Amino acid sequence: MRLTRRRQIVVGLLAFALLLPLAGWLYEVSAQRRDRSRFPPAGRLVDVNHRNVHVLCVGTGTPAIVFEPSGFGNSLSSRDARTALSAMTKVCSYDRMGTGWSDRGPSSITVGMLTDDLRGLTDNQTFDSRFI
Repeated sequence: MRLTRRRQIVVGLLAFALLLPLAGWLYEVSAQRRDRSRFPPAGRLVDVNHRNVHVLCVGTGTPAIVFEPSGFGNSLSSRDARTALSAMTKVCSYDRMGTGWSDRGPSSITVGMLTDDLRGLTDNQTFDSRFI
């Protein structure tokens, strides 16, 4: 059975509409894998609330200072301040869920969820050796 010209065009457009998102998804998966190998985390990945949270700590001593990232900041922000303070005590910064090297969170993130992550990080107030 021969398809009419119009049907051939419709079938071609449908195939294109299905293959284009698949190609984009494959590219994204490949790019993420490549980026993970090219740019390893600067600190450590710590399990907090069943997700990996990236934590970067420098210095030693107590009390530990924890840098809370700004809206678009991450664990690498405020490097100069972190370095200066690390001469006196331990200084840590982290990536919120969905930023930097931390795992993605749900599509809707509440302030309470961010608070739970910070609480999970600070439950051990001395930030023992697993965070260094």
